[in-house]
Amino acid sequence: MMDTNVEPGRDEHNVRAPQLNSTIVDLPPTLKNDEISTLPDWLTKPLTYTRHPLEDIGSINQETHKFVDVGITTLTNANRSYGDKQTKERQITSQLLPMISIDTTMGQTSGTNIVAAAGYNVTITEISEELAERAKKTVIKNAERLARKMFSNDKNLQADYVNSTSSRITTTADYEQSVKNADLVIEAIIENLDAKHKLFTLLDKVAPAHTIFTSNTSSLLIKEIASVTNRRDRFGGLHFFNPVEIMPLLEVITTDETSAATFDTIKSFGESIGKTCVTCKDTPGFIVNRLLIPYSTEAIKMLEEGVASARDIDMAMKLGAGYPMGPFELADLVGLDVSANIRKGWHARDPTRYHPSKLVDKLISEGKLGVKTGEGFYKYNKL
Repeated sequence: MMDTNVEPGRDEHNVRAPQLNSTIVDLPPTLKNDEISTLPDWLTKPLTYTRHPLEDIGSINQETHKFVDVGITTLTNANRSYGDKQTKERQITSQLLPMISIDTTMGQTSGTNIVAAAGYNVTITEISEELAERAKKTVIKNAERLARKMFSNDKNLQADYVNSTSSRITTTADYEQSVKNADLVIEAIIENLDAKHKLFTLLDKVAPAHTIFTSNTSSLLIKEIASVTNRRDRFGGLHFFNPVEIMPLLEVITTDETSAATFDTIKSFGESIGKTCVTCKDTPGFIVNRLLIPYSTEAIKMLEEGVASARDIDMAMKLGAGYPMGPFELADLVGLDVSANIRKGWHARDPTRYHPSKLVDKLISEGKLGVKTGEGFYKYNKL
């Protein structure tokens, strides 16, 4: 999928840009054909059910099949069919159904299909019906790509997988209506505290009392986001990593007000969609970004000072430190605007650190945001 040949990039950076196949524009520049096989086991074995993680939580009332504290309803005798093959019918004592996903341009769209494929009903909510439908089309394309990988020799199974996933996804521009029957909300809008406050103030008024709110923020404090709601005990963080279908990690964040039942539920949800979950207390950047942003900031500073080219810095970290991607490849993949917003937010908290980069600001002003726009620190040629 990725051509290892390179062509000259932008002269001012003296870098060479990896060739990028337009059909996998959302995958890391260093991803090779054989590395696609590193998908989670649950994706490569979709016809085998294992015990649902939520069945093991002690707070389940086995008689009513509801979570005692959070009121999650039951899906029983669930089964899934792909072509002529059918999974063994079994009883699921608890299931999050339906699940609401608030869509975004920050990667959450690309993970919606794995949630739907895991058996959850998903509603993509956007600011307009057009954007919501466009997001669903992207989700279906991602599902089709996964289906081709999982069922490479059977087009009927590919079609059944995509159709089954698609059938669980609905779209809307009505935020109030979207959460009225929701058990779980995953917010992933712009990294702006005021915008998140406005959204959650609205949702808190109309969502059922048992509904759990989560944010996919990568830099803001969960407690600050939750402060405008009346359900701070039912509020946590679910930080996914882009591309969501490929990256196995999910950071599960709790505040000092998040209840144990809420934590158990959102962590079990993450595991049920095939993610490896790590838990973290509420802190700016959580685990990964708290380590990654200073690293990326220093790399950009080295480039601005003329210490080395972006290509050589990337090569040094891959061959010298064993990193799968260099800091500039990763910055292009994540999006220069996304990481810049994180730095600016942290700089506002601590003016002595994380100073904004003039070079990055210039690239953003020119619309060069990385892989998603075709150019950032590198140029990406669609084949």
